[in-house]
Amino acid sequence: MPGVDVTITSLDTNVATTTKTNSAGYYRVEALVPGTYRARFAARGFTSLDITTIGLPAAQVIRVEAKLKVGSVNEKVEVKADLPMLETDASNFSSTLQNDIVQNIPLSGRDLQQLTFLLPGVNNVGVRQEVILV
Repeated sequence: MPGVDVTITSLDTNVATTTKTNSAGYYRVEALVPGTYRARFAARGFTSLDITTIGLPAAQVIRVEAKLKVGSVNEKVEVKADLPMLETDASNFSSTLQNDIVQNIPLSGRDLQQLTFLLPGVNNVGVRQEVILV
């Protein structure tokens, strides 16, 4: 069938390549990296078709055929929201601890820097080494 929208998406990298079928109903997508792919076929008046987990080994030509079923025109809206990996807020904030907390909280070796880990958003991610000279 001519004019079918074909979208080939890498499942590893989520990179999509799009094309259309020619007047004879054939399509070709070249220069794909070996991996696993999903093919989506869509045409007006037909139900779209997804073919998933298509394995593409190196230096191979894979033929994926699709038979579209007559359907209605549907609209699909997909919303994806990912949380950022990094916090982009300003890192120059300050906080104050009350005097009675500083005096009464039990601290190993009375190291006041341990109090910073009580503040919201502060994580102890490094390895701390101490050298004591006698």
